[in-house]
Amino acid sequence: MAEHTDSNTRLGAQSEAEGDDLTPTSPEASISDWLEEFDLIHPHHDQKNGEPAADSGEPAASSGEPGDSNDDHRKFGFFNYVWISVFWLGITYMWGGVNGVILPKLNEQMVPENYKGSLLGVITALGMVVAIVVQPAVGALSDISRHPWGRRRPFILGGGVLVVIGLLAMALMSIFAREWWLLLVCYLFLQLADNIAQGAYQGFIPDSVPKTRRGRASGAMGIAQLLGNVGGVAVATTFIDKNEPAFAILIIVAVFTLTLLPTLFMVKEKQLEAPTEPHRWHVVLGTIGEFVHHRDFVRFIISRLFVLTAIAIISLFALYFLQDVIGAKEGTLTSSYTLLLLVVVGFSLLSIFPAAWLSDKIGRKKLVIVACVLGTVGTLLMSTAHDMTQVMIYASLLGIATGSFNSIDWALATDLIPKGAAGRFMGISNLAGAGSQALAALIGGSLRDGFNALGETFLNTKNVGYSALFIASAVFFTLGIIFLLRVKEPRNPGE
Repeated sequence: MAEHTDSNTRLGAQSEAEGDDLTPTSPEASISDWLEEFDLIHPHHDQKNGEPAADSGEPAASSGEPGDSNDDHRKFGFFNYVWISVFWLGITYMWGGVNGVILPKLNEQMVPENYKGSLLGVITALGMVVAIVVQPAVGALSDISRHPWGRRRPFILGGGVLVVIGLLAMALMSIFAREWWLLLVCYLFLQLADNIAQGAYQGFIPDSVPKTRRGRASGAMGIAQLLGNVGGVAVATTFIDKNEPAFAILIIVAVFTLTLLPTLFMVKEKQLEAPTEPHRWHVVLGTIGEFVHHRDFVRFIISRLFVLTAIAIISLFALYFLQDVIGAKEGTLTSSYTLLLLVVVGFSLLSIFPAAWLSDKIGRKKLVIVACVLGTVGTLLMSTAHDMTQVMIYASLLGIATGSFNSIDWALATDLIPKGAAGRFMGISNLAGAGSQALAALIGGSLRDGFNALGETFLNTKNVGYSALFIASAVFFTLGIIFLLRVKEPRNPGE
């Protein structure tokens, strides 16, 4: 991302270098440029006489950065945050229910007890491989799309329809044919469909949100993620306890569809000028080469991979942890799991707004490091927990850590991406999101099953594998800090 300074001379030179139409060399020009960042949707006004600028009737081409465009803008207000983040609630609602509850329980019912962790890891990891391949490719294609309905919308709609089909197939499978290979097929199809939609959706924030609002927009995404996760898990656990996963999946279909529609019809896309390429797939392949030249973004992605792996290890195996270590029985599993989620979500919500607001003022990196330190402490303490009281206390630290991280993570990513590459670079960021799920599933499943077996054989102690899981999570938080320390954050974030 280009750095902005308070010096009009440097800002003018930078704008000229980047090819902006406006080269502010006076205080009036600087104020005008600043107002455009905040006043995204009101028509441009001549700063001297207050009259609206002439409108040719044709959409102006934009460089992809809100605030750079000559398009008419309106102020980015409360409902803009709602429309831009509501689909994220639907996505996380789906994966909260599927990954958090439905997939582990169906997997448990289909495989031997001693292999449930490892096979859960296999199915999750294969799904993440699909996500890693599909999302960056679709993001790159959406960047250069010139569809009259918008660059992102056609991909989001197509992927959304396929998600509904995949969920309905999983519901039918859970009723008529509970076979592990069918569960795998349904899960892989669901990953394919969702990442078609997500690949385009990831570009909406850099496309539509002014840089001065990205911290708060990232906070809105964090809230949507928390509400989606807790809602999906709560509904899924209710029906799983009754051995009725199909009903939980149908509710997920309804929520997903209801959150998809506002994204399609309420988010205003600009008609952006797409680069001319000999073939669209050249853009997809060229993205890899472009990515490796942005070293700070590469370091950020590696850091993000480790931090999200730490979080995913906890979330993927929380259900098994409550059952095996804390002793939650089938009849009380719903209440125990819901209580855990309420604590995590409650403390996350308390941290999201302060963290998002501060990140727009003092920068993102420091706050992410603080969140990772809290996560490290929380996971190490959780490895010693033996009852629900201890779990709740330690979960509060994890809630603050995850809430702060989720509220800042997206904003830091958008600060670091190059101009005009939102879709493909935010799609590449899913190498961390999807890769973390794969790492957590494979490493976590192997650690759980392997250390449980070693503990029972040599120490005559059960459930040693869960202590190994939490220690591994702390290690990943620490690795995330190490790589983030090497990221050079742009000056004056949000400007």
